[in-house]
Amino acid sequence: MRKRQAVIAVVAILSAAGCADKATDANEAAEETTTTERSTTTTTEEPTTTTQGVDAAMAEWVDDSFPYTLEFNDLMGKIGSDAEGMDTLSMEIHCDELVELAQEARAETLPTPKPDLTSAWGGALDSYEGSGLACSVGAANMDVASLNQSAALLDEATEYLNDATAIMEDFTAGL
Repeated sequence: MRKRQAVIAVVAILSAAGCADKATDANEAAEETTTTERSTTTTTEEPTTTTQGVDAAMAEWVDDSFPYTLEFNDLMGKIGSDAEGMDTLSMEIHCDELVELAQEARAETLPTPKPDLTSAWGGALDSYEGSGLACSVGAANMDVASLNQSAALLDEATEYLNDATAIMEDFTAGL
């Protein structure tokens, strides 16, 4: 019975994997931003405003952070598959990888060129890390409370990613 409850709790993680869709939206915005920025930097005019410097920094940040969003999506898919298959050992391993990825992304991509993006992206990374930690404990011990906490933190990460996506959409609209 306890294992079934834990698996049901893990299914909540699958529903929280909707954050993967938002990360994909952010990836698409990032691709558009990168393409647009590169085409504007090939002009013969020299950047004369601070905004152009921020735009270039944003384009560079997008290039740096894009691979992480893909890796988060990949890990969320693996964790979801592990949960569906009730493979708690693989789930624990993938949850540990989620923690490591969040820590690496934080070290490599923070701060961002925009304070509001730093807040949103940093919040998502914090939530991913916390979710991974709770998920790992939950998978290792079949602890329903930890798995529920992991799912709640994934929901939180989704909200932060929604905020980051909106900031990126505002940025690309201004180009």
